Amino acid sequence: MWARQDVRQLAGNSAVIHHPTVGTMQMHREKFPVGGLLLVVYYPDADSDSADKIRLLVSLAADRSSEPAR
Repeated sequence: MWARQDVRQLAGNSAVIHHPTVGTMQMHREKFPVGGLLLVVYYPDADSDSADKIRLLVSLAADRSSEPAR
């Protein structure tokens, strides 16, 4: 689909995400229709408090994946 360029961007918007571990994050939201599906991408402004929280979540997920299975 990407090669045929069957993907087009819809109007973006912003969203507030409330995460139980890191708290509130201000994110941008972009929607891309892909075939019969809708791909939704959330991302923070670079070097923002929300970007720091995303990095923290990535770090926590990496720590959990390196723990031995129970």
